[in-house]
Amino acid sequence: MENSSPNLLTKIKLNFLSHKTYYEGGVVVILLILIVCLFFISHSNKISINHTVMPTPTPQSRQTLIYFSPPNLAVNAQSSSTEKLNLVIQTNDNSIYGADIELNYDPNIITNLQIAPGSFIPKVENLPTAKPKPGTLSYIMVVPFKAKPVRGTGILAQVSFTINKSALQRAKSTQISFLPATSISGFNQKYSVLNVALSEHITYSQ
Repeated sequence: MENSSPNLLTKIKLNFLSHKTYYEGGVVVILLILIVCLFFISHSNKISINHTVMPTPTPQSRQTLIYFSPPNLAVNAQSSSTEKLNLVIQTNDNSIYGADIELNYDPNIITNLQIAPGSFIPKVENLPTAKPKPGTLSYIMVVPFKAKPVRGTGILAQVSFTINKSALQRAKSTQISFLPATSISGFNQKYSVLNVALSEHITYSQ
């Protein structure tokens, strides 16, 4: 019995030391895992900090104007029933490659409204449009494929129409105006570069 007690104490001591070694080893492994995680987090933060975000290009300002010439048309009993107008474009610093002209008018006063390309866009190509509603006209024109965009001032289109003078005399005045869908396509521009579109005013004079 006397010899068994020291042996038991020795076994308990050895058992404790072995468990202590396992415990210390586990702590070391956990610390290593935490260090590796912190390293990757720090590295990913450095990557995000050093990442360069390219700025979005600033859209070119809308500087293009379109208007009729003459801007005001006076009609009387001696005037011709058929009238012609020039649709003038002034792009300023904008370079354009197409135009979508959407017109609105009173079909009781203005009839047979037609539009044809002017000289501003050389060899213009016309795109098909849906059948217009009464009192509206849609006309889409573009620069030919692989042709350079155009810039400057010139006649974008020519507009012709017939006036019902009796109806105009009763109404006193009417106008040909641009619908909000009217747009001018600018070179390398996502949105329309059209700034101002001026209506044509038509009055009856004695």
